[in-house]
Amino acid sequence: YEDAYQYQNIFGPLVKMEADYDKKLKESQTQDDIVVRWDIGLNQKRIAWFYLPKLESGEVRLAVGDELRLRYRGEMQKPWECVGHVIKIPNNVSDEVGLELRRNDNTPVDCTVNFSVDFVKRL
Repeated sequence: YEDAYQYQNIFGPLVKMEADYDKKLKESQTQDDIVVRWDIGLNQKRIAWFYLPKLESGEVRLAVGDELRLRYRGEMQKPWECVGHVIKIPNNVSDEVGLELRRNDNTPVDCTVNFSVDFVKRL
C-alpha cells in the first residue's frame, strides 16, 4: 500500500461488509416463544433457565460466557429486556441453558412464557 488512506479505502468496506453479515447472522438466530424458569444464584443474581430448540437441532452454537438478550413482550407486564451471560449449556444431565442476568431490577419473575432470546454480537 502506498499510504494509510489507500489501505483504509480497500479494507474499510470489507470490514463493514463482514460486520453487517455477522449482525444479520446473529439476528437470524433470535428465538421466540421461549418458556423461562426463574432462580436466584448464590451471588444473588437472577438466573433464567430455558430450552433453545435451535440449539438442539444444531442451527446455532452456544458456549459458556456467551452473551444473550432475554426479552419479554407478553401481556402480563410491560415490555422488558436484559442481557446476561451463559453459565450453563445443555449436557447429558439437562438440556436447559442457564443465563445469569446483569441486573435484577423489574425482572418479570411472575411470567414464564412469551420470552425471546437474541444472540448478542461480541465486538
